[in-house]
Amino acid sequence: MQANRVFTFLCLVAPAALAVVPAKIDFQRDVRPILSDNCFRCHGPDPETRMVDLRLDLRDAATAKREHGTAVVPGSIEQSMLWQRVSQEKPAKRMPPPYANKVLSAE
Repeated sequence: MQANRVFTFLCLVAPAALAVVPAKIDFQRDVRPILSDNCFRCHGPDPETRMVDLRLDLRDAATAKREHGTAVVPGSIEQSMLWQRVSQEKPAKRMPPPYANKVLSAE
């Protein structure tokens, strides 16, 4: 009886869950637009608006070791400062900052 409920649940939920996440995440298609819309104003190519000398538009710069950690650690979301800042509970430490009027969706 319990196995039937689990099977039914998986049949109903699994297709919806798979529809949310692409089979393979593509940086240009899935990630770069998010960074461009929410991060590049302060961490992009323009040296006049760049903050804390952090560029997220260049792989070498985004993955470079920095004094307080590495912004993007390929293969390790937990060690990536970028993830730590966008998922930060304290608004004063969260990116994008409240004054930027940008909000990341859970997706």
